[in-house]
Amino acid sequence: MTNTALSQKKSTWFVDNGLIDGWDDPRLPTVRILLRHGLTVEGLKQFIIAQGGFKSFVSMEWDKMRAVNNNVIDTIANSFTALESDDLVQVNILDALDDQSLDVRNHSKSPKLDAKKVLISKKIFDKRNDANTLEYRKKATFIFWGNFMVKNIKKTDRKITEIDARLNLDDKDYNNTVMFT
Repeated sequence: MTNTALSQKKSTWFVDNGLIDGWDDPRLPTVRILLRHGLTVEGLKQFIIAQGGFKSFVSMEWDKMRAVNNNVIDTIANSFTALESDDLVQVNILDALDDQSLDVRNHSKSPKLDAKKVLISKKIFDKRNDANTLEYRKKATFIFWGNFMVKNIKKTDRKITEIDARLNLDDKDYNNTVMFT
């Protein structure tokens, strides 16, 4: 692994000299620590197999291990969205009904996971960075919902404060649209 001291001799030196708190220190690249940080056993197996049985030196990045692990997790874990409350923009869905809902998959990459019911509210929130990519009278997509058309963008001091939109759930053309989580 690049930029990582993997040898037991070097790790022992760090422990013996008090530079780390012991063998359970999260800065050590041990299997126990990696598992505590969310690496799955299956992800570790797939990563090791991907390296192959070479006697020569192979330099690998931590990002490769994370990517392999994410592929494993994506097939078994439900997907959720969370937003930071200090940088949100309100999106007003002009044609949403009070009791309207959609049945959507919990994860886009794993159709075998259970579906969930999502209520379509008249007011939803999204990240300001995403809102800044919207254009008046352009189509955008709420992931797991469908497409919508931007009808109005309200700004205060050149910052977007609110967006008015109309749903177009029958439109299944997601090419060239801004994607919202």
